[in-house]
Amino acid sequence: MGKRVMKILAGMMLAFVLVASGFYTAEEYLMVRRSIYTDKNQEMILYNPLIGYAPSADYHDAVGSNTLVYIDTLWSEIEPQQGVYDFESLYEDNHIYEYKAAGKKAVFRLVCDVPGSEEHMDIPQWLYDMTGDGSFYDTDYGKGYSPNYANETLIQAHEKLLHAIAEEFSRDNFIAYVELGSLGHWGEWHVRTGEGIVPIPTEEICMRYVAQYVECFPDTCLLMRRPFLGVKEYGLGVYNDMTGEPESTKEWMDWLGSGGEYTEPADVHTLYAMPDFYKNAPAGGEFTSRFTWQELLVENYDRTREMIEASHMSFIGPKCPHPFSADAFQQEADALRECLGYKLGIGSAETCYHKISKKWDIVIQLNNKGTAPIYYDWDCCMYVYNASGERMYRIKLPVSLSEIMPEETCTVHVRQWFEGMEVSKITVAVEDPMNGMPAVRLNNAAGSWDNPCEVTIFSENTF
Repeated sequence: MGKRVMKILAGMMLAFVLVASGFYTAEEYLMVRRSIYTDKNQEMILYNPLIGYAPSADYHDAVGSNTLVYIDTLWSEIEPQQGVYDFESLYEDNHIYEYKAAGKKAVFRLVCDVPGSEEHMDIPQWLYDMTGDGSFYDTDYGKGYSPNYANETLIQAHEKLLHAIAEEFSRDNFIAYVELGSLGHWGEWHVRTGEGIVPIPTEEICMRYVAQYVECFPDTCLLMRRPFLGVKEYGLGVYNDMTGEPESTKEWMDWLGSGGEYTEPADVHTLYAMPDFYKNAPAGGEFTSRFTWQELLVENYDRTREMIEASHMSFIGPKCPHPFSADAFQQEADALRECLGYKLGIGSAETCYHKISKKWDIVIQLNNKGTAPIYYDWDCCMYVYNASGERMYRIKLPVSLSEIMPEETCTVHVRQWFEGMEVSKITVAVEDPMNGMPAVRLNNAAGSWDNPCEVTIFSENTF
């Protein structure tokens, strides 16, 4: 009789004796079980990918540890000559090479009209020469040139530009969010029509611009300023560039909750009720310039926080409270950052090792303590280390992180054999697909934090 069979029989006989004696059950003898519970140990996590503040990328010092940067570009800057795209200047001016190397992501917006103190144009000269049917203006917003967005030549040139931008950034997932700019002052889809400016086009024409964005950025989260038809048809997100301003934010949220009409364009645009939009697409935007940081972050802190939470916002920028704009209010700014986006964690984990079969049964309960889901299905993985501390197994867990809504949980069950090795540690991590590295700090204070983006659910020291 072989030694292996003898050991199994001996183990079974000992189990029978112990059970008969009342000391152990057979199950307790044949397996070793460990459970961890971490819900009671939540902590503040200031920086996680895809969420938080998004300072202007060209303000390098302000970016600091923030994981998002905000990049906008004028059409005149990125395509100074027809069909010639100046991406190198865009990269250099916005420190994109450095941010990519650091694993940061970007919020991107293309802009055709930014009011300023002097007469100017933000579309390239060659495009103006081909169209020229817009409006130079001088209003209380400032001075500038508003194109005629219904011009067919402009629409076709815009499509070519978007394709070029999308192709440039398709090599990685650096751009996480694209705010549909292009139309209107600051790319916010409104103009001062009362000042004689050519109005925003009809809904049908505007949808052509939306379709261009959807075609060029099929795997990127897209956001619109208001819940127009594009939001409804394509399941897009929304952004509020008046965050913290009660009246404007209430109007914006009323549109989301009940719908309405937008009467400024050439014809009335329907605003669609999308109260649960955040379950599928993100909310972003920036803080209003109407109030000081003292008013937003101290005097009316509770009101500001309530607006952010009710909006289910994932990011705020470029106007956001960084140390160079709101140094005296960083404690309040940090607390507000905690309200932005997802907050994934492990509520509990149970590891069960069967001594006879050498099989592992592992049950992990994932939760989301944030105000929104994570909008990209990054891989959630389990890593298994041997006695020498080497990672031997990477197991992608069968879970879609984007489906874990705020205050919801998801239970994952894994049955696995780890052949030919002694398991010393098992961890869980969420990977950034740009580099395949653990990138999300899970919302757990318990466990061993050898790497802040890996949570240990089993260690041989506990057995």
